[in-house]
Amino acid sequence: MLEDYTLAQVKSLTENAQSILIVCADPDELDCVSAATAWHVTLQAQGKDSRLATPTPSTLPEIMDKNGKNQQALLSGVDELSTDLGNENLTISFDYSEEQVDKVSYNISEDNKKFFLTIKPKSGRQPLDTSKVEFSYTGASADLLLIFGANTPSELGQLYTDYEDLYTNTSSIVISDAPEFGSLKIPLEGELLTTVTMEIFTALQQELPSEAASNLLYGIDASTFGLQQVSSAATLEQVATLLRAGGHRLWKPSAAATSVPNKSTTAQNGKKAQQEINVQSKKKK
Repeated sequence: MLEDYTLAQVKSLTENAQSILIVCADPDELDCVSAATAWHVTLQAQGKDSRLATPTPSTLPEIMDKNGKNQQALLSGVDELSTDLGNENLTISFDYSEEQVDKVSYNISEDNKKFFLTIKPKSGRQPLDTSKVEFSYTGASADLLLIFGANTPSELGQLYTDYEDLYTNTSSIVISDAPEFGSLKIPLEGELLTTVTMEIFTALQQELPSEAASNLLYGIDASTFGLQQVSSAATLEQVATLLRAGGHRLWKPSAAATSVPNKSTTAQNGKKAQQEINVQSKKKK
């Protein structure tokens, strides 16, 4: 059970933030992806500017259901996961030598409202090769960071090393096994990211969109092998609440044979079940 003080801090931080960046440390862990996307969908329904990021693309194999759909894609918002935080500043870069560039200037056309950046070469030098000019987006800002599944900043890879100032200057809530950073650290204590998320939503009386409820159910089902590994009555109560909120159980048993098991205590138990399923599948072949 989360302490009232912790819940009050979560409530204050989320309510006072308009722009929220959600980071899932491991895109191959369905519990992490399910929790992150549930927050994303819920915050968007509240009119918040929410963005999703992950250090690396997911390598989960496609898990097909009977309708031929990618089962992971059934998670609302998962298609918005990005491996780049920066999308605010347009950066123009090119190979530079002091002898090649004489002056850089800009002007804005009044008639068609176009912006012109002019790079003048020194006398007798060749102008820049347009094929070598690169364009990219950099820079990121947010009122709040929600970080799932990372105990240390190093687990976030380039999402941390390329944006250290963002983490230093922005309030953050970190939910993981044993978080060592963040303004507010919430240890899982053997629970799932999805069940802790549901505990927060329930305590704060958050109105859950049905899509968020389905995402949380997916994470719980995938981490407990369809509730076969549940050892807490509280988890079953959460499942009932999610179903009443309009959630659907999207996870299929076949997913257990190929998806990466969750790192939590509950899912470690499920890992044995996954290995048994793999063995049974081989025998059938």
